[in-house]
Amino acid sequence: MLAAAIYSFIVAFFVDGWSVHYFGRHGKLFSDTFEGPQKFHLNPTPRNGGLGIFLGFLVSATYLWIFQKNNFFILLLIAS
Repeated sequence: MLAAAIYSFIVAFFVDGWSVHYFGRHGKLFSDTFEGPQKFHLNPTPRNGGLGIFLGFLVSATYLWIFQKNNFFILLLIAS
């Protein structure tokens, strides 16, 4: 169970780091706008942090399902 959490963290950490770097420079699709009263960023800010979290969740659920032979991944799916 701890291994699934560690794998999930590693995947989320690297995917989010890569996606913020890549989409911050190349993608206008995930960038935030400067309109609105609470906008304080000076540069376009990527808004795609959920991508790494979702992929980390999929990695941990797959790990639990395949390697642990545990049905705990069903509880993870229900909780998500």
